[in-house]
Amino acid sequence: MSGDPTAAQGANYGTRNITSEDSQPGSRSDAVSWIDSNNQVWIFGGEGYNTIERGLLNDLWRWDGRNWTWMKGSNQVHQQGHYQVLGKVHSDNMPGARHRASTWTDTNGTMWLYGGNGWDGSGKRGELEDLWAWNGSDWNWVNGRATRSHDAVAGLQSQPEATNWPGSLGHATSWSGESGKLWLFGGFFWNGDTENPGWFNNLWSYEPAAPHEITSPPKTSPILTLRFDRDSMALVMKGEPGERYLIESTASLGANQWESVAQVIAIKETTLWLDPNTSTAPFRFYRATRQ
Repeated sequence: MSGDPTAAQGANYGTRNITSEDSQPGSRSDAVSWIDSNNQVWIFGGEGYNTIERGLLNDLWRWDGRNWTWMKGSNQVHQQGHYQVLGKVHSDNMPGARHRASTWTDTNGTMWLYGGNGWDGSGKRGELEDLWAWNGSDWNWVNGRATRSHDAVAGLQSQPEATNWPGSLGHATSWSGESGKLWLFGGFFWNGDTENPGWFNNLWSYEPAAPHEITSPPKTSPILTLRFDRDSMALVMKGEPGERYLIESTASLGANQWESVAQVIAIKETTLWLDPNTSTAPFRFYRATRQ
C-alpha cells in the first residue's frame, strides 16, 4: 500500500494540511493511532525518524486509504509541549514529542491522547499526565499538568472527584465504553528520583464533557495572592507545578484598565517573575490569575 521495505526511513513531510502522494511518515515505533468516523487512520508521535534525525516525535498524520497528509506538529525531533489556556481549543496548542501514550475515540468522534513518555512544557523529559482532545483541526489541552513526573491523586475508590487524576503514566492500556466513558488501566511511572520504577494495576475512568464544552475547573481559586521579594525585586506566586498564570498590570487602580504583560508556566510551587521593563515596574500595580 505505502512505505519502503528498508528500515530507518526518513519522513517526507511535504506541506502541512496538503495531501500529496509523495508525503510519508518516517519509520517509528510506539506511536499511537485512532480511526475516525470516516474510517481514516491517524497516527501521532512515537520514537523514530523525521527527515534525517532519530528521536521522539510529535507529528500528527492522516491516512485516507491512498495517501498520507501531515496534519499538525513539528517536523523536528524532541519538541516540548505548547500549553495554552486549559480547557480551550487553541491553534498554538501542541502535545510534546512522546511515545507509549494512551488513546481513545469517544462516541462523538473526538480523538483523545493521554500521557506517555516525552517532553513537557518546560522542556524536560519524563512520564506525562496531560490529557488532550483533537477536534479535527486543533488540539485542546483538557486536563492534567504541563510538567512531567506527578503522582496520582486517587481519592476514594469508585467515587468521582474533580481532583482525582491518574498521574504521570506511560504504557497504560486504554479503551472506550458504550456509555462514552474513557478507561485507563495500569501503566508505568518513574519520577526520576528513585532507582525503582513502578508498574501499576489501578483502573481509572473518565467521562468527557459535551462537545465544545470541555472544561477543567481550577483546583483552587483562580486569583493568586502575590507578594514582593525584596532581594530579587520580583513578584512571588504560590501554586502548583504546571499551572499557567496570566500577569496583568495597570498604572492606576481607579481606572480599572488592566493590560496583559506576561503568561508564566509554574515549574515549582513558588514562581518568581520580574517585569522586564524595569524603568516602569516600580510605578505599576500587578495581578495574576490561574488560566
